[in-house]
Amino acid sequence: MKLHWKIIIGMVAGVVFGLLMSQTSFGSDLIKDWIKPFGTIFINLLKLIAMPLILASLVKGISDLKDISKLSTIGTRTLGIYICNTVTAVIIGLFLVNVIQPGTSDSAALDNVFELLVRSGKSATLAKLMLIPDAWSKRRKTVSKT
Repeated sequence: MKLHWKIIIGMVAGVVFGLLMSQTSFGSDLIKDWIKPFGTIFINLLKLIAMPLILASLVKGISDLKDISKLSTIGTRTLGIYICNTVTAVIIGLFLVNVIQPGTSDSAALDNVFELLVRSGKSATLAKLMLIPDAWSKRRKTVSKT
């Protein structure tokens, strides 16, 4: 069997497993306490490695240049692509934020849920998750001060 079929089958099996397990109280606790932390760690590690990987590939590409005069052309092209991608991402992000308006419904409830998790004895799981840096570290610092 080819690799792409194995990946697709694994993804479908994971979705089915998650849906079936979330229907029971035991399965919901299992997902929340044992499976979700590993997924969060995996995503945070991906975020952690993305920037050094991009920087290393740029440095490697520049160091492999035989003709240094091409650096100006490559640099201009890279900067142009970067600016176009950034502008596109900002436009899409602003459009989606204005259409969906995330956080307007019940953002205080999210803070309360996080505080309850911290105080309820799930500290071992949270401590494992806090070993991997992520974009929500500001939220964790403000909750832990209270």
